Amino acid sequence: MELYLNGQSIRKDFVAPYEWGRNTQDDPALNNLQVGSYTLRAVATDNKGATAETTISFTVQRTNTAPSVAFISPLNGQSFPEGTTLTVNVNATDSDGAVANVRLFLNEQLVRQDISAPYQWGFNDALLQNLRAGTYTLRAVAMDNNGLTGETSVTINVVRVNRAPVVSFHRQLSNKSSLKAPI
Repeated sequence: MELYLNGQSIRKDFVAPYEWGRNTQDDPALNNLQVGSYTLRAVATDNKGATAETTISFTVQRTNTAPSVAFISPLNGQSFPEGTTLTVNVNATDSDGAVANVRLFLNEQLVRQDISAPYQWGFNDALLQNLRAGTYTLRAVAMDNNGLTGETSVTINVVRVNRAPVVSFHRQLSNKSSLKAPI
């Protein structure tokens, strides 16, 4: 039995079962096939020289890899004072295509979808303005041009700020006035 790949002989096998491409066999032409169309042809020859053959065609397609996404800012675990308007920056890439969009969520509520780099949110996004004290989860979800998604999350803390009390005089003293304290 002889096996051909796109018309080129791969190997002859003289003992049944006839198998090609197993990890224990040396068939480099069958390993790591590139994207494209292929035809395998098996030709059997008997002891008197008569032959029979069969052919199968197949296509190797590229697999889609999910986009990668990472927070540039804020950093995981970072703290901010109460009343902060948060600025968020995300980096997203796709090794085998293009990033179609990146969506930002704050505690599972969609802030906004951005369709082009740089992926930034902040002053124009109401959900990120004047944050109250608490713990928040930011989740960025990148989608590629084939619909596959990748995501990442960070958690931030917004803390109450202890503000000093305000003290003021209600009546201004004139230059001739004085304050006396008992001794």
